[in-house]
Amino acid sequence: MSPGIWSIYSILVLIILVCTGWLSDLSKQLKITRSQLIGGLCLVFLCHFLPTVDLSPSYELTPGIIGIIGISLLLMDLVNRSRMIVIYIKIVFLGTGLFVFHELAHVQTDWTDLSFRMVVISAVTLLPVFRFKQFHEQLLMQLGSLLYLHFLILAVYADMLAPLPIGQKTFLDTCWLSIGYLLTIHYGLKSFFGWRKMQTNGNR
Repeated sequence: MSPGIWSIYSILVLIILVCTGWLSDLSKQLKITRSQLIGGLCLVFLCHFLPTVDLSPSYELTPGIIGIIGISLLLMDLVNRSRMIVIYIKIVFLGTGLFVFHELAHVQTDWTDLSFRMVVISAVTLLPVFRFKQFHEQLLMQLGSLLYLHFLILAVYADMLAPLPIGQKTFLDTCWLSIGYLLTIHYGLKSFFGWRKMQTNGNR
C-alpha cells in the first residue's frame, strides 16, 4: 500500500466515528467542543493531501506532521505541570529504547521496515496504557515518544539523509495507526468494565 494511505484512512474513520457519536466523549476528554474536534481532524485530513514543502536545500517538510505536533501541543496544555516531568521522562525512556532497538536491528531510516513499525506501534500503544490512567496522558506519551524517536533518527542520520525529511509519510502512517490502536484499547476497556459493572449491579 502506498505511503500515507493508512494515515488518510485512519483520520477518515476517526472523523466518521466522532460524527456518528461512537466517540461521543472524546472531545470532553480533550476539553474541546465536538465541532472543534471534527474541524481539527478535517484540517489534519486535508494536510495529508498537500505536497512536500522544501524548507531549504537541507530540509523538506511533509505537512501532515503539523497535525501530530498540534495534537501534542494541545495535550501538553491539558496535563498538570507537576505531571509533565513524569511524562517527559517516560517519553525519553521509551523513545530512546526504541532507538536502541532501531540501531541493533539495523533498520532503515525511512520507516519502511514493517517489523520495526509493528514493534514501535505495539510499544507506544501498550506501555502508555500500563503507565497512565488518563487518556490524554496516554496519548501524549504515545505521540511524544514517536516524535522524539523520529527526530532522534533524523539527528543521528542527518548526514545520510539529504534533504532531511521531516515527517515522512511512512512515519505518519505509524503515528495514526498507533492512535487508532490506542483508541481501540481505551474504549474497549471502557466498554468492558462498564459491562462488568452492569453485570455486577444486576446480580445484586
